[in-house]
Amino acid sequence: MKALITGTTGLLGVHLIQELQRRELGYEPKVDIQEGIRLSASWFNARAQQQPCVASPVNTPTTH
Repeated sequence: MKALITGTTGLLGVHLIQELQRRELGYEPKVDIQEGIRLSASWFNARAQQQPCVASPVNTPTTH
């Protein structure tokens, strides 16, 4: 399988990888790439709003 995709880039490379996944693994995506990106971004954004963006220091020694 690796020999077929070595050095292949762009849309041809993506197509070959998808064909190998279908043929060798029986994999079929449930959504197309654009919908997958939209769903991933939505999921990420929903979780980013739930988490603080700035990390707080942990076990920072205090000096007196």
